[in-house]
Amino acid sequence: MNANTRFSPKITRLLGFWLLISLLSGCAALTTESPSAIPGAAAQGRLVILWHSFTDTRQDALLQLGDRFNAEHPNNLTLIIEYHKDLPALLPTLSPEQRPDLVIATPQDTQIYAAHGLSALAPETIPTDLLPMGRELFSMEGALQALPLGLATYVLYTNDDWLRDIGYAPSTAILEDLRLSTCRATDFTSGQVGLGLPSQPGVFLALLAAGESVIVGDDGYIHFDDPAGTRLGAIVKEGVRAACIRTFAIPADGVEQFSDSTMAMLVESSLNRQDIAAAVAADSNFTLKLASLPGPTGPGATLWYGIGILPLQPSGQRYEAAQTVLNWLLQPETQIEWAAQTQYLPVSIRGLDAQRAMLSAQDSTLESDLLQFTRQAAENGSWVIWPPQTQGKDCRTALVHALTALNSELPAHEVLQNAAATCNAEIVP
Repeated sequence: MNANTRFSPKITRLLGFWLLISLLSGCAALTTESPSAIPGAAAQGRLVILWHSFTDTRQDALLQLGDRFNAEHPNNLTLIIEYHKDLPALLPTLSPEQRPDLVIATPQDTQIYAAHGLSALAPETIPTDLLPMGRELFSMEGALQALPLGLATYVLYTNDDWLRDIGYAPSTAILEDLRLSTCRATDFTSGQVGLGLPSQPGVFLALLAAGESVIVGDDGYIHFDDPAGTRLGAIVKEGVRAACIRTFAIPADGVEQFSDSTMAMLVESSLNRQDIAAAVAADSNFTLKLASLPGPTGPGATLWYGIGILPLQPSGQRYEAAQTVLNWLLQPETQIEWAAQTQYLPVSIRGLDAQRAMLSAQDSTLESDLLQFTRQAAENGSWVIWPPQTQGKDCRTALVHALTALNSELPAHEVLQNAAATCNAEIVP
């Protein structure tokens, strides 16, 4: 029995009964690897099969949501949630009858499923208030292929007390302010440093996006070695070479230095905000804030990524049952619960507003600021999605290497050109 599959007592009885009938009739044995193959069960709307590939806390969060869905639909639908690895390789090989009703997917997975004609998302079922960055993440050629289920971005975490002392105002700062302030906050004798950068592909892309680099052009190729990207690279290079900016091969080391009040600013994912807040509360007594990364003339564009969910069955009873689950998952109340357990941000305006309304006076302003930050990015159009071209193994390695290479004699434009060439080599014309 698959340890990552959760069944209700009713479904356990159903599966046991079907297994007995199959054995008696000489049919192939039923396996938990493909419960959607139960003839008639999902087709009659009794079961909705959802597959995922999570092996972290998101798996537990998803199973808890499944329990709640089943508790709220005792006499109608039952949601069965299963773990499967290598889903992008597995699903195209299965017949429609063997496929699940729903699958959790990254934007890159979604492109693979759409290329195989597996996505069955109907335009009339798409909520109208989806955040634009979520919609763009899961669209191909203007058509939405999956519904976003959770969003994340990169932000600048700050020691607000320290920044006030050096005169840095994150809400209005530009790249030149960041360049100057990182060294103002640095003191070699006490081990203080102005800015920390985890050596992660997304961190480097977030800096480039804020610096107004095109990143990906209309031709589909990487262009972050453009003048804007080169300018940003030169600023980072100057800071790293002067030891005012420190890179961290182990992200937790950056959080540790930031939390013990020897770093003024840290670039990190919004998914890590609770861990960062907890570390700061345990180690120091300073005001933790977050802000956009600065751009050439003010707050820069924010880089977004996330996960989605899509139906795999064509129109009919199985699709209608899956649609019930999709609608439930996107309800503001469900989005709040999912966000609380995974730290993803809600994917709709209603979800953002509901989560803000749930915040109490005792809650940290960090959460409220992030929700406001998200809504402003959506309304102002100041966002960029994580390009799928940069998800290849070689490209991700090249982006990390670029951060390291900025602390060398190699000019910034050559560092970016080398990284861009590696990333473009992975793109199939």
